[in-house]
This record gives sequence, C-alpha cells and structure tokens, in this order.
Amino acid sequence: MTAVPAAGWEFVNWLVERKRQTILSITMDSDKTVTAVFALIPPKSTHLPSTLQEKEQ
Repeated sequence: MTAVPAAGWEFVNWLVERKRQTILSITMDSDKTVTAVFALIPPKSTHLPSTLQEKEQ
C-alpha cells in the first residue's frame, strides 16, 4: 500500500486501528483499519521582511 498525497499536501503517518504507526510494514493477520494521514503544506510567504518594507517607504 502506498500513500500518495495530492498537490499541496504531504504524507504525515499511518494510523492502524486508530493508533499512530511509524513502522514500514503492517502484518494483515486479521481485519484492520489502515488510514493514511496527510497535512496541508503551508503556502510560502510572499511578505517582505519588515526591514525591507521600511526601506521602500
């Protein structure tokens, strides 16, 4: 199973039976709920540092 994030999102971790997992493999020896967790990547700031803004005024 592979978690592939949509544009603007990043993979965070897996949840197996609602518990956070940092493992690379899951043994499916019974029915289990596996969820990929993603987070929105924050937009890059386009603001100028305050020192540059003051010089432009």
